[in-house]
Amino acid sequence: MPVQLHAKLIKKEQLKTDIFKFSLSAKEIVDIAKPGQFIEIRVTEGIDPFLRRPISIYNMDKENGVLEIIFRVQGRGTEILSRKKEEDLVDIIGPLGYGTFKFEEYKNIAILRWRNRSISFIRTC
Repeated sequence: MPVQLHAKLIKKEQLKTDIFKFSLSAKEIVDIAKPGQFIEIRVTEGIDPFLRRPISIYNMDKENGVLEIIFRVQGRGTEILSRKKEEDLVDIIGPLGYGTFKFEEYKNIAILRWRNRSISFIRTC
């Protein structure tokens, strides 16, 4: 069941001009999240912009309760999000989505790579 909380932004990194990595203290979400799930972030306290921003979970440090996300500034909402400062509280809901499947249950898995708007086959496992 998803949890809503105000997570502390404990580390903010600017990876490129328009790409950011946030580390959030969100033990309640990290404890129940699975790979492939996402969170939704409210970027302001008001109603503008109205909708939350869905961002995939990049990494989780279960021992320390830290959730990491990486996002690109693509519009007004993510631009507002990129202006958050370390120690700010971020309103998030998660984990959402079903996560990834269990690899052990499948005999053949294809690994694909998305690059330059095309998919290329790498190998099967």
